[in-house]
Amino acid sequence: MRMVTQSQGKTAGIVGLGVALGLLAGCGGPGINTSPNNPPVDGSPKEAEVKAVAADTRVQQVAAANTDFGLRLLKPLAKASPDANVFYSPLSVTQALSMTMNGAGGATQTAMAKTLGLKDIKIGDVNAANTLLLPSLMSADPKVEIAIANAIWVKKGVTLNGDFQKICADAYGGQATALDFHSPDAAKTINGWVSDKTKGKIEEIIPKADVADSTTVLTNAVYFHGQWRDAFDKQATHDDNFIIAKDKVEPLPFMRRKASLAYAETDKLQAVSLPYGGGRLSLLIVLPRNAAGLDSWVKSLDQKTWDQLVASLKPQDATIAMPRFQASYSIDLKDSLASLGMGPALKPKADFTPMGLHGDYIEKVLHKAVLEVDEEGTVAAAATAVVIVDVGAEPDTSKSVYVNHPFFCAIRDNSTVMLLFAGVIGDPEKL
Repeated sequence: MRMVTQSQGKTAGIVGLGVALGLLAGCGGPGINTSPNNPPVDGSPKEAEVKAVAADTRVQQVAAANTDFGLRLLKPLAKASPDANVFYSPLSVTQALSMTMNGAGGATQTAMAKTLGLKDIKIGDVNAANTLLLPSLMSADPKVEIAIANAIWVKKGVTLNGDFQKICADAYGGQATALDFHSPDAAKTINGWVSDKTKGKIEEIIPKADVADSTTVLTNAVYFHGQWRDAFDKQATHDDNFIIAKDKVEPLPFMRRKASLAYAETDKLQAVSLPYGGGRLSLLIVLPRNAAGLDSWVKSLDQKTWDQLVASLKPQDATIAMPRFQASYSIDLKDSLASLGMGPALKPKADFTPMGLHGDYIEKVLHKAVLEVDEEGTVAAAATAVVIVDVGAEPDTSKSVYVNHPFFCAIRDNSTVMLLFAGVIGDPEKL
């Protein structure tokens, strides 16, 4: 069963992935370099710690897998909503599903690992990498607030395996809580947790009916609030036209500023990275030169293409004009995950015996995400709920980047190259 819930008005069609604000991973080379995408460290204990985390082989492998998964997931989502926005958090989705994978066995775990790009990484190393990554991300920058939370909700009468619970608690901070799933308060409790962890940006992730039919729900929530390193002057903001399609334009407030930014261009696109705070985190925008060229670029996007693009970013004086906008969407990711190879975990006869469940399978992977971009910075939030049911249930050196037509954007961690959010924005909503 596939469930898609679209918000009202012109935001309908924005796909939310994961429960997190996202940083799109860049190239996956070891350690931290001093390219425009990886600011030089200053030798402080904090910077030394960041460097050590980014240099950890397990972190590198998991971050690279996160990027690979995020880029692969974009294609089925964009295909399912060809005329709409797509915005998602690969970090949130992988957090929720990595927890779940610890409770999977046999072909079920193999399919989940392959889909997430983790098939060649031991599950213990995946957990160890996340143990290092989550604190590093959440303390990344004093001008960037990142909160990442995980939780497990269990139907009263169902006993989860003790080892599984310990792994989730130790590696992901995911504590198990027993609830009466047939009570209306169960959904209220889970949704209240998500709302609290995302500061009210995601008020509901799971409806009452889905809770009542399930045995276990695994949730992830991420909140991101980043201040630009160099804020836009609000006095320079004024309305301009955003080209949605050949015969459709929308007036939006456009922000403008000139600065030295990491920039790249080809005959088919422009790319610019807008740093937050101290520069470890940034918003990367990819703008096709052809107003109708975004679909073609997304179809050609893969890990190699992405790595080459990020590596080509160089310091450049640039003037950027872009909309002040917001976007939101909710979707069941089950069909998209099935298309990427997770089928064995999504239907009866899945193997979740290591979790302590017998005959249960993933019936839905619900996701919501929101994005707000203005002169001061960016707020993003996402939530993911993995719903498990039993078998009974169903020349001038200065460049100009004029973002006035559909574009790709991503929030990325330039140190660990972790992918937190990514998406294509074709119809931004006025903010």
